Amino acid sequence: MAEKVELVEEMAEATKPKKERLPVGKFLAWKSRDISLAASFTVVGYLTFFATNTLGMNAGLVGSLLFASKLVDVVVDLFLGYLVDKSPITRFGKARPYELAIIGVWLGTLFMFSAPASLGMVAKSIWIFTSYTLVHTVFTSLLNSNQTPYIIRAFGTRQMVGKVSSYGGIISTLGAMVVTITFPKLMASMATSPAGWRNLVALYAIPLVIIGLMRFFFVKENLEGLESGNEKPLEIKTIVEMLKKNKFAWVYGFILAPIQMITTLNVGAFYFTEIVGDIGKLGTLQAINILMLLVMFSFPKLMNKISVSGVVALGTIVGMVGYFLNFFAGDNMIMLAIAFLFTGFSLLPVSYLQAVMVMNLASYNESVKLPRMEATANSLGMLFGNIGMGLGSALLGILLSTSGYDGAAAVQPDSALLMIRLLYSFIPMVLLAITFFASRYFSKLDKIVIGLEEK
Repeated sequence: MAEKVELVEEMAEATKPKKERLPVGKFLAWKSRDISLAASFTVVGYLTFFATNTLGMNAGLVGSLLFASKLVDVVVDLFLGYLVDKSPITRFGKARPYELAIIGVWLGTLFMFSAPASLGMVAKSIWIFTSYTLVHTVFTSLLNSNQTPYIIRAFGTRQMVGKVSSYGGIISTLGAMVVTITFPKLMASMATSPAGWRNLVALYAIPLVIIGLMRFFFVKENLEGLESGNEKPLEIKTIVEMLKKNKFAWVYGFILAPIQMITTLNVGAFYFTEIVGDIGKLGTLQAINILMLLVMFSFPKLMNKISVSGVVALGTIVGMVGYFLNFFAGDNMIMLAIAFLFTGFSLLPVSYLQAVMVMNLASYNESVKLPRMEATANSLGMLFGNIGMGLGSALLGILLSTSGYDGAAAVQPDSALLMIRLLYSFIPMVLLAITFFASRYFSKLDKIVIGLEEK
């Protein structure tokens, strides 16, 4: 009898789901490229400020150039997702070779901030448009397209991908924080001329290229299933079919677009220069990001209780409160710090849980008899995200220009100061509301996927 009991206990123990352990070295190597790309995004976020205040370009013109660049993205993004899904298997993998695009990101960023002030306005415009398009439309889009299929093949299960995405946000935040804190402070002393801007960006570009390549060198892509030929060739008509059958792919786009609009509005440099009166204090405020690390520890536990779309919706609610506070903060650093904490939280779920959302989209594709198409589904989100980035850049430039902002002026008119405050508060608050409603609709997919997994 005792032997039977022991046998039953052994069988019960064997059937318990085992917790998958995340290899620390592999995890850190994976996040290296995220740190590098996030840092480049931070640097490029100062492009409008550089172009208006150093190159003497009109804010509306700069916004229009960046928007035009994002229109090119609309054409390119789905093609790049298709390219990754269609790519041949190499000795390094299928998605992994595209990691080398991080070199192009930083070379393009350095070129972007090397524009001479002596150039004519047409030449400056061509310089800004070309470099921005290379960095975002080509190199960054390639990295975003390969991200999801690579992480799935590198880590395998939804549980592991969720851990890498959420806990990985802690590492990404720590790494990117070095840039977000130090860059505004160094701007105050170095970025006083075109040559100063070039030297400042080079200071970050060289080490961050090396860091960004660590994923390529140390994280292998699992080719099981690909090498056996189980993966069917992808055709353009299959992508069109996905757009018709998977309505959640479109909803995913509406989750991302407003968030990307907010990130490219990036009016912080203008706000702290004109409203607070000290750009260096923006770097001090960025140090609050360290508190976000505690929040990101809660993501995996939150996802055990509520869906990924629920976590996104929660973030938008907190963020809207923060943006509301921003309008009334003025130069009060305590109030700005509280608002910064809230608004920063709103961006985290979308930034670090995209892979989980794409996995759900891919599972739905399979349920309607389509290939999984992770890269293509991700690229549709990128397409909407890039439209959002373009609209954000255009909105920033157009609204600053129409409000009377002049980068060469010692004192800005009241209309420009009010517009800067609105761009730092109520305008992004409205955009977050759009993401909130889209995420609530996306929750239907989360329930469908749970049902599919239970079958």
